[in-house]
This record gives sequence, C-alpha cells and structure tokens, in this order.
Amino acid sequence: MKRCADIDLTVVVPVWNGKERLPRSIETLVAFAEARGRPELLFVDDHSEPETAAILEQLCAGGDLVTVLRNDRNRGKGYGVHGQSA
Repeated sequence: MKRCADIDLTVVVPVWNGKERLPRSIETLVAFAEARGRPELLFVDDHSEPETAAILEQLCAGGDLVTVLRNDRNRGKGYGVHGQSA
C-alpha cells in the first residue's frame, strides 16, 4: 500500500466503456505522470463493459503505480471523480 509521503502526484481518471481509447490514453498518462516524480494513477471504473474492466485489470497488475476502483453500478463521471475517490 502506498503512503501519502511516497506520492508526488495523484491523477483521478473516471472510466466508462473506454476499451477503444483506453490503452493509448494510459500510455500517454503514465509517461506524463512518471516524468513528474512519484505518481499515483487512480482509475475509477463506472461499471464498464467487461472488455474495459479487463484492460484496467491488466493495467493494475503491472505494479503499484495504478489503483483501480470499481463502482457497483453506473453512477456518472461526477461520482467517479468526487464520490468514489473522496
């Protein structure tokens, strides 16, 4: 588990059914975040289709840079940014 002292930057990314654009977006975001110190990428899956959830699961298995939270039902972008991550 990461401690706050170990993190320089946290990026919260709400995700819903993004299987087409998610892999490229992740590459870009990881490169951006890693260039800025010790980042944390927090993806909030808003009850996506199974293909999108599988992409996020693979991403999460790659190390401790990424955390994935999943909503039990579709709650909207605002909840993903404010409700789930608060």
